[in-house]
Amino acid sequence: MNRYIITYIFFFLSCDYSFAFQNHTPANEIIEKKIKVITNLGTARCYTVRPRDSFTYVISEYSITGINYCSDTDETWSFDVNGRISTVINGLDYCLTAPDSVINEKVDYDLVRVFRCDMSNNYQKWYVNDMHFKSYLGNFKIKNYNEQLYISIKNDDKHDHRISPNLNEWIDNYSIPRTYNFSLSMNYKDANNNKYYSNYRSDSYLAFRTTNDDSYRVLYSPYTKLLSFQHKSGTNESIAFCLKSNNKEKEKIWQYSELSNNYKCPSVTSSFIPKELQWDMVPIKKQNNNEAMVKFFDYLGNPLKIWVGGGSNGIAFTVPNDALPSYEYIATTSKSEFFVNAAVSDWVEFLSANEQVRSQHCPAPANNYTAISPRVLPDSFHLTDDWYLRLLTIAASPTQGVHIGLGVCGACYLETLEILREFYESLNGSVPNSHYFDPTEQITAVDQLSYSYPALYASLETIWQEALSDSIALTDQHRAGQITEEQYLTSFHTRFEQLHVSTQNNFLPDFYQVSPSTFRFTGYTDDMTQQINSILPNDTASVGTTAIVVTQFYLSNNQPDSHSVPLVRFSDGWSVLEVAVPNATLSRVDRYNRARFPTASEAIFNYFQTRSPYFINGHNNVNFGNISNIMLINQVNIRPITIVSNPLVSFGNCTGEGEDGRRGTGKLTPETQEKNSIQNLCVTESGEISRCYGARNLNETNSPSVVSECQHLYNSNGKEWLWNGSFGHYYSSKNTCENANMCNDNGGLCFQWKKREKGRCEHLNYYNNKWEWVIFPRYSTSSSCKAENKCSEGGACYQWVEN
Repeated sequence: MNRYIITYIFFFLSCDYSFAFQNHTPANEIIEKKIKVITNLGTARCYTVRPRDSFTYVISEYSITGINYCSDTDETWSFDVNGRISTVINGLDYCLTAPDSVINEKVDYDLVRVFRCDMSNNYQKWYVNDMHFKSYLGNFKIKNYNEQLYISIKNDDKHDHRISPNLNEWIDNYSIPRTYNFSLSMNYKDANNNKYYSNYRSDSYLAFRTTNDDSYRVLYSPYTKLLSFQHKSGTNESIAFCLKSNNKEKEKIWQYSELSNNYKCPSVTSSFIPKELQWDMVPIKKQNNNEAMVKFFDYLGNPLKIWVGGGSNGIAFTVPNDALPSYEYIATTSKSEFFVNAAVSDWVEFLSANEQVRSQHCPAPANNYTAISPRVLPDSFHLTDDWYLRLLTIAASPTQGVHIGLGVCGACYLETLEILREFYESLNGSVPNSHYFDPTEQITAVDQLSYSYPALYASLETIWQEALSDSIALTDQHRAGQITEEQYLTSFHTRFEQLHVSTQNNFLPDFYQVSPSTFRFTGYTDDMTQQINSILPNDTASVGTTAIVVTQFYLSNNQPDSHSVPLVRFSDGWSVLEVAVPNATLSRVDRYNRARFPTASEAIFNYFQTRSPYFINGHNNVNFGNISNIMLINQVNIRPITIVSNPLVSFGNCTGEGEDGRRGTGKLTPETQEKNSIQNLCVTESGEISRCYGARNLNETNSPSVVSECQHLYNSNGKEWLWNGSFGHYYSSKNTCENANMCNDNGGLCFQWKKREKGRCEHLNYYNNKWEWVIFPRYSTSSSCKAENKCSEGGACYQWVEN
């Protein structure tokens, strides 16, 4: 104990405890091939990547894909287990990406382009049918016209091509992903919930100062741990820069985080990654808008923060936790919470589960999913004499060791989680089996965890160190009168809640969490009774209910003390289960383990009103006058063992065929396991292995293709001024388009961001001994298309066709 935080855990367990084990098949090694196709004219061509327009001479995001003579193409491609077709150009991975404008039926046709590979982007998934590439969303064939690749809603286009038979082996090779990057849309939020994204800064420091997500493509890989930033358009857009921590070991000063030409990201084919470029992501909690709150820590465990206000507003920096006493103002003038796409947070949580060996949350490899009711402790569950002896063994294990504490608490917290795990596993008929630590060893739970799961322990230690340092700094600021009591309590409760929820996300990634309730605990009063019972009311908290209650109490000597205990609602009442009493006797722990109370508040109050150090020599030993006494209650219930709908996180023997129904490899990263065992193949409903596509969702917005476009004003044949969208691929966002507009500056170039006109421009083309109308995407407006029509004069023929 003797920690800043006290935690109670009350559980939701399950009465539906059937497993559906399947054998796993690891994905294959990558096969690189040129993509050779046979056009509708019978000629052989190969896929290639070109600059996105005549103004850009480098390959970058939004570049055009096309076909060329195979002898003139250099690109080789892989076709991975997730249906992504990728290549490497200038050390960066690019994936064929279907235009959402066609898939969502906004336009008739659009070009297939390449974007940086993104594990969460369903527009990058393809499959092969009758030797044609088809988009997984919408089932559109890839076709070619004028040596460019496109998809179209029209089935009567005459520009199909077929995959060459010499690619059969390549098609059937379901390879591991080339990279595991996720696009983040990384931002932080101010007090008014406004989002701020990263943008360019000339002095090489990373700044979050724009409300538009159009400056950088931000990617993160949970394996390489690189945070890469690549300009979406403009200068250096073909280069990815990786964020660098400038802190050194044993340094106790804050340092700006660097984003400069000196730190280009390593090639995706490189096995060496400088440690100062590596960042650990720690999930804090999920939001309601497909976002997740996370924190980042450098290789030294220093948190990445953002200055809020002042001349350095929005600039990123790192600071060692033990340096905060010298920089107490940082606690109230910075933020360390970032918001990212939830998909990457899900993956990081899975890695935490996968490092453990019997996780309930280890997605099985399949393309469909089975929904199972939340797993709850059945009404018939009760504690037998064997259980009481097992609970004694856990509670009586050592608490003093090399590592003092962890997360929200120390040994008491791990013992609480151990009890929780063993209850769950017993539902499957398993004999209680140590999960986090072996209580029969004369080594503390925390020390055992640090040896068995070093990555998990390191992650949790950094979370706790930051929260503790910030809390101490806030307390000192409040005592010095630098912040008000309201500011102090708001910030303190927020950090307290984040610490608990993030710790549980790492320890219990296979559990659902109800939104935690955090409040100041003022004593064993009627108000507190009502507060607790309103969170865990008997009419809704059924038998089997469990939750996490985190508290911090200051004792009479004004020193904080923390503790964690399970609180369970059995069929005959609520019970607190005793933990963290080394060398205890059965009678010592049974006074709590066998006690039952009609309400949750009575069980909690009984515990603290009778247990040392909260109650000594018949007297209360808690200083309820201290405003920092706090309680957090968070119900949890285990995720059902299920086949998930987006199974991109299926590793090793996570399907449960291992010893003791093992789910999870006990390993965390590719560095600790064979590379080809990172991801499994998926299984169809008929039992055949397949690629992992997941659930179709036509409302995806990952592809940057949009209905609007950037148009420029040009003089057509010296006669009239017309708007056309040929600059649309150069200025691909509203912000860059409007910034380029110089129309009011002495007759400069004129640009406007406008909704794309429905319809298409067609050109009369003579090919293969016949005339036919073909799509001509250079002119995106009816006026510009019609202006180029010189058919009546014997010149080129153009026509605008309405959708």
